[in-house]
Amino acid sequence: MQDEKGKLNDETANILTLFVGVMMESHEAVQAINAITKALAEQVVKRLLK
Repeated sequence: MQDEKGKLNDETANILTLFVGVMMESHEAVQAINAITKALAEQVVKRLLK
């Protein structure tokens, strides 16, 4: 979550930006979260079926 200097890394900042967008009801942020969760669910199913 943080780099060596104690600052947020880019990946964490991007995720937090998406969540703030969702909290503020940003349509694009909601779509991004939906796409991420769908891709994650598909990967879980693939790994469980192995």
